[in-house]
Amino acid sequence: MEVLRGSVPEVLQAASVNMEDVVGIGVGFTACTMMPLDYAGTPLCLKAEWREDPHSWVKLWKHHAAQTEANRLNEIAKARGETFLHRYGGRVSSEWMIPKIWQIFNEAPHIYEAADRFMEAADWIVMRMTGEQIRNSCAAGYKALWNKQEEYPSRGFFQALDPALADLAETKLRGTIAPLGSKAGVLSDEMAGLMGLRRARLLPLAI
Repeated sequence: MEVLRGSVPEVLQAASVNMEDVVGIGVGFTACTMMPLDYAGTPLCLKAEWREDPHSWVKLWKHHAAQTEANRLNEIAKARGETFLHRYGGRVSSEWMIPKIWQIFNEAPHIYEAADRFMEAADWIVMRMTGEQIRNSCAAGYKALWNKQEEYPSRGFFQALDPALADLAETKLRGTIAPLGSKAGVLSDEMAGLMGLRRARLLPLAI
């Protein structure tokens, strides 16, 4: 948010670009940088009751603390013959969405329960800019094991991780998934003002 507030106006000024000439916005973000959100889309780390809990905060893409969960996930997937492993060279990384969620579930079940959904920071930024929840297919497909034909792994797979995770895909990973370059929505007046783009109807794009 600080980048949007500070850097966008500075870049426009440095490049001598008039805000009226901006017709679209693209968002880039390193995946999997993820966060737990409440029902309103507020990151739990911004709420007073969860602020002191490390698991309420953003987990950067390079966060490897979910290695135990990643190892176990790979073992279970191989034992079940899950076809999604072949898309990732036979191994899921601890940097990715499902191991990170499973780590939160194991180490901070209260945060898991409080989270209405888990979202890539890239998608959260787009949601803040537009008010629309759209997950980009790149991060979902590479980091959250989603596939256009098969969608997320089966309910049986998540249940094999833990019975309480059986409905993970339908609940805490729910939402429309759009291909790269898709129109994700229209820039809100609030965010247009914050970014020095007072002219609304700008088109942020999925990553």
